Amino acid sequence: MEMGTLIKSIDKVDDSHVRFTLNQPEAPFLADLAMAFGSILSKEYADSLLASKKTDDINQKPIGTGPFVFQRYAKDSNTRYKVNLDYFGKKPQMDGLVLAVTLDPNVRIQRVRNNECQIGLTVKPQDVPMLKQDKSLKLAQVESQTTSFLAMNTRHKALSDVRVRQAIAMAFDQQNYLKTVFGEGGAKAAINPYPSSLLGYAKDIKPWPHDVEKAKALLKEAGYADGLTLKYYISTGSGPGGSPALVAQLIQGDLAKIGIKAEITQFEWGEFVKRTKAGEHDLMMMSWTGDNGDPDNFLTTNLSCAATESGENRAFWCDKAFNDAIEKAKRINDPAQRTALYEQAQQIFHQQMPWIPLAHPLFTDVLQPKVQGYVQSPLGVYDFSTVTLD
Repeated sequence: MEMGTLIKSIDKVDDSHVRFTLNQPEAPFLADLAMAFGSILSKEYADSLLASKKTDDINQKPIGTGPFVFQRYAKDSNTRYKVNLDYFGKKPQMDGLVLAVTLDPNVRIQRVRNNECQIGLTVKPQDVPMLKQDKSLKLAQVESQTTSFLAMNTRHKALSDVRVRQAIAMAFDQQNYLKTVFGEGGAKAAINPYPSSLLGYAKDIKPWPHDVEKAKALLKEAGYADGLTLKYYISTGSGPGGSPALVAQLIQGDLAKIGIKAEITQFEWGEFVKRTKAGEHDLMMMSWTGDNGDPDNFLTTNLSCAATESGENRAFWCDKAFNDAIEKAKRINDPAQRTALYEQAQQIFHQQMPWIPLAHPLFTDVLQPKVQGYVQSPLGVYDFSTVTLD
């Protein structure tokens, strides 16, 4: 986003208004500003932290104006809040809030079942059918603004050839993946890099066909008739895209049918992020959940040429025509013009295939039956202030 170079000045208009002056047009600016990093913080508190050289406390000991007041944080254990009695809006109807770190999704379910917690986040897709039959619990589900994807490192020789990437796309059995990982109705097939609910989604693009013979022919044409070996990196745990190990095994099986050997290596999340940003992988799987409902948050963040330098673009793919289209779309406020540019960018993406879009999953959380007023967000942002326990 480069806010430091984008914003020319910020001026007070009156006690309730400020004016941002930008150095250039930036269509996603308001959407970007509404993200968590754009929260209004206390100037007095910030000044005191600067004076005492304790600036890290802005995150470790936050002060805000929300419905809860931070009490304490125990690393890898929990974060505790009490209700903000001076909150300007409707006060939460509870004594306090505890966010309990529980990495194992099975343990999260058990803790809710035992009423140790009342809400358990991010249920594994394969557990949903079983939980729907459990009358002692209830589920909350919402269509997410998430794309799970397989990125192909285009800086590596074999994957720099678009024919190899297209062959992998045609080897992928998406319907089997959706059925095995998510079950009935647990996710939508992904075709483009972002979900259809966002501006400019190219609905006319059709998925690559699942065609093993055509995939083999493309590999042969690219000079890999005898196959090749690729390093496939995955993380531990389970996110909205399902179990990385299960997904990797399915894709590994699909690729074996066209002569590609995928060597799977699993890393703890932090190590996975570090290694994939460094570009060690040939293939890697992850999910991206949009932060603000604007297509730019998917495309610039994950697929721009600039993102190849930071490593956020895990395909390390830089296409000038694609990049020009998304850059122009950022500079135009007219939705129709932005739509046309994003449709153009998605056509390029589809032909070049730096990713295989896998799925747009549902967000599923498990709740105690007494939980009322819990509202999910497709952005994966959690607001517990409206929750009551009946």
